[in-house]
Amino acid sequence: MSLTTSETATPELKAKVQADTAALLDALAPWVSQQTYMNFRESREDARRFVPEQAYHRLRRIKAAVDPHDVIRSNHPIGGKS
Repeated sequence: MSLTTSETATPELKAKVQADTAALLDALAPWVSQQTYMNFRESREDARRFVPEQAYHRLRRIKAAVDPHDVIRSNHPIGGKS
């Protein structure tokens, strides 16, 4: 797992930090797990990346039963229209 954060002073530094982070993630790619840690993802991700397939399908069944109108929303939706 890699956690990178940065406060950048200029757009050029921001671009450099993003490029360096991308290079680091590319270098680590051979060792990436099939699953990732949900709490470190701030943008929308496919929820199947966070749990095993069987658990994902169970969560979809629960979501359909408990929230049929898709009221509960998140960055990592389990089924529904979120």
